[in-house]
Amino acid sequence: MYGPLPLTQQQFTFFSELLESKAGIVLPVDEINMMENRLKQRLVQLKLNSYAEYEQYLQQDLSPLEMREFINTFTTNETEFFRERCHFEQLRSAICALQTDSVSIWSAGCSSGEEVYSLAIACENLQLQGQDFHYQILGTDIDAQCLSSASQGIYQKEQLHKVSRMDKHKYFCQKGTRNGEEYVVSKELRRFVKFRAHNLIDYKDHLPIDFNFIFLCNVLYSFSKQSAAKIVKTLVDRLMPGGLLFVGLAETLQDLNLGLVQVGSSVYQKRAE
Repeated sequence: MYGPLPLTQQQFTFFSELLESKAGIVLPVDEINMMENRLKQRLVQLKLNSYAEYEQYLQQDLSPLEMREFINTFTTNETEFFRERCHFEQLRSAICALQTDSVSIWSAGCSSGEEVYSLAIACENLQLQGQDFHYQILGTDIDAQCLSSASQGIYQKEQLHKVSRMDKHKYFCQKGTRNGEEYVVSKELRRFVKFRAHNLIDYKDHLPIDFNFIFLCNVLYSFSKQSAAKIVKTLVDRLMPGGLLFVGLAETLQDLNLGLVQVGSSVYQKRAE
């Protein structure tokens, strides 16, 4: 059985422009082979014979379902528990310094939930140490499959290698499976966590609250410089005065004039009004 003809430059242009217009994700021209390999999976699942047929399928699809699948094909979902230790240390210090008993945190681009549950563990442990505050954490992502995995909160043993033995015992239920050990997030850790779909370039999708802390780690590199700047501005608008915005250690916001002051490794504070 022969596979589809190779993706043409014209087809690459169509799909890449569609991806940028719908999700803000930019693919360099040298990623044509990557696009071809990923779209080939959609062709198999839809029983289509060519990329031209898939292009026509997307143009004729009146529902948003296949467009979501198309976008999900290109989202990058690399994440882990407590990915940037320095960020969590700064978060703990900042929460302790807050003059409030209510803390709101947004994990924008939360992928499969590891960052969200890491934030919840940090908050729970602070409460056990005597800090008196209530917290709520919102995790958002454009990828519906990732959000489903995050809501289930089921992780393999190797995914928890940065979680301490004590925290595993407190916040996860261990169970054995044919594929090895799985850990399920406890009900206690889920109490103040919510997940919802959110497209970072859907600037009209306003969230109902402002946040003390926003995590946007290792996300901006997927976007054009113009889109990234607009995304950051939108998030800063949702950040309380004095609040902190965390980005990936390889990312910088120094070129953006958005009223932010760098206060740590890839950590920026919104100026107080």
